[in-house]
Amino acid sequence: MASTNRLSPIPHPPKKPVVGNMLSLDSSAPTQNLARLAKELGPIFWLDMMGTPFVVVSGHDLVDELSDEKRFDKAVKGSLRRVRAVAGDGLFTAHTNEPNWSKAHNILLQPFGNRAMQSYHPSMVDVAEQLVKKWERLNADDEIDVVHDMTALTLDTIGLCGFDYRFNSFYREDYQPVRRVAGAFARDHHVDPRPSARRAVVAQPQPRPRK
Repeated sequence: MASTNRLSPIPHPPKKPVVGNMLSLDSSAPTQNLARLAKELGPIFWLDMMGTPFVVVSGHDLVDELSDEKRFDKAVKGSLRRVRAVAGDGLFTAHTNEPNWSKAHNILLQPFGNRAMQSYHPSMVDVAEQLVKKWERLNADDEIDVVHDMTALTLDTIGLCGFDYRFNSFYREDYQPVRRVAGAFARDHHVDPRPSARRAVVAQPQPRPRK
């Protein structure tokens, strides 16, 4: 009798009853764990997350095929659906046939197109070299705060590529300049700096008392 599981042709690691593969993943290094499974199982495999299938694709050819918008579409499910219930239809939470998704997509298409990304490359290399030089100056027994340095790398790259401004986060312990710029941007553009979920809760109309 043929299997009713449509994912059965796709390889998967051994799973346990009820929990499936939920407890077999290394929560302290999930990305490395998935990369190791990709080496063992191939460019596509699936995991049983307590009854919910989770398909992982890592091969270039398969990722390129999945990027074909004529055959595949974005699915607003799981956590995205819960965020959508509070924050509404944004770039990540809107369905691709909704007007707001088209607006956000068209706004980001020009600054993040192939030609624009090529123009950002020198600035990206500039910031990356700053990080490498910072590490070169450390002593052999110095510890590296990877989270801080990666966050600094991200913020400085965005600041230089997007706003032609240097935050110089590698030479600071906090990100106060980033907060000041974000606050000034919000004031100038009349944007509420609070997270969208908090805005939605605050903006909910209060029920009128019954007479």
